[in-house]
Amino acid sequence: MATDGAIVAILAAQAQADRHAFEAFRASDATAPERAKTLNELALPESMALRALTNRGIVRHAEPRLFWLDERKAAERSRARTPVLIAVLALLMLLGATFAVLMNLRQG
Repeated sequence: MATDGAIVAILAAQAQADRHAFEAFRASDATAPERAKTLNELALPESMALRALTNRGIVRHAEPRLFWLDERKAAERSRARTPVLIAVLALLMLLGATFAVLMNLRQG
């Protein structure tokens, strides 16, 4: 189903954007308030993905324009997200299989 592929693509793009941000913070050692950096120093644009990470407390403000990665929150998010992603993918596979069976029954 086309929507299954679109959902998977969106989830993959979101995960890729998060990984890119995490790598930038870690490479710059911006993983504590005293080592916070500007987005320019991190070579990161202001984005919806970064705002989402900030809203969840994974990326934090040290000062108005200084950001750092909260590694503890990032690890918690990773542990919590894995079962959800597995469930979503399993549901999409089930829907795809159901659609295929229904199409076969309709043709037969």
